[in-house]
Amino acid sequence: MVSTEKPDLILLDIKMPGMTGLEVLEKLNKAESRPEVIMVSGHTDTKFVVESMQLGAAEFVEKPFDVKEVENRIRLVLDRARLRRENAELKKEIQSKAGYGSFIGDSVR
Repeated sequence: MVSTEKPDLILLDIKMPGMTGLEVLEKLNKAESRPEVIMVSGHTDTKFVVESMQLGAAEFVEKPFDVKEVENRIRLVLDRARLRRENAELKKEIQSKAGYGSFIGDSVR
């Protein structure tokens, strides 16, 4: 579904039927266009938080959660992702202009 829908962000619960959120997160890391991930869990064991962050989760939200807090975190994560994309694009643009490109010259020496 991620490969066809290409979401910008996924709220992913640690405990799910069939596959854990951590397993899904590992699979997402192999995706061509990886969405941002906010992990959600009622289990605030530090182990889950650390493993989620090591696997690339942008945030970890404890259940039950305040909807406004989650909205703010979503905004924050999407803003950071946008800034990273813009930064990468600007770097690419600067690198393309920093080279000699199609330098043409004529010299008697």
